[in-house]
Amino acid sequence: MTVPVADLGLAPHQVTAVGRAQELLGEGQSNAAARVLSGVLAQAGEQDPVVRYAAGLLRENPTLGIGVVAERAAISPRQLLRRFIEHVGYGPKVFARVMRLQRLMALRQRHPTTDLAWLAARAGYADHAHLVHDCRSLAGRTPRALFAQRATVDL
Repeated sequence: MTVPVADLGLAPHQVTAVGRAQELLGEGQSNAAARVLSGVLAQAGEQDPVVRYAAGLLRENPTLGIGVVAERAAISPRQLLRRFIEHVGYGPKVFARVMRLQRLMALRQRHPTTDLAWLAARAGYADHAHLVHDCRSLAGRTPRALFAQRATVDL
């Protein structure tokens, strides 16, 4: 199920930022998209220290389960989901997926000749299928196509 960003009840500037992040992901610019989303999150974090703390946990370790993050933040998983949606525009699980993909891209930049299996394992993907699914759903292309496009983008 796809929900239009405009229907999420976000502030106008958040809708614009999320839209820009989607465009950047579509262009294979996951680092730039993450920076845009981090900006949205930073604004949200100022309003909700629990979201800021939970996002920090997921940024550091995107493989953490949402239950673990909620427990460490001392709230229920449902309340964590509600607060993330309110302040970030989507849930903590999607945020963790974006952070994991961001980690993959950073690893690839640091280790350009390393094989995909090693990169995937270090980034926190369970297996190759998991990696391909996240790349396709978040960036609209396979990991190799994303890496190839990334190599042609001047950052």
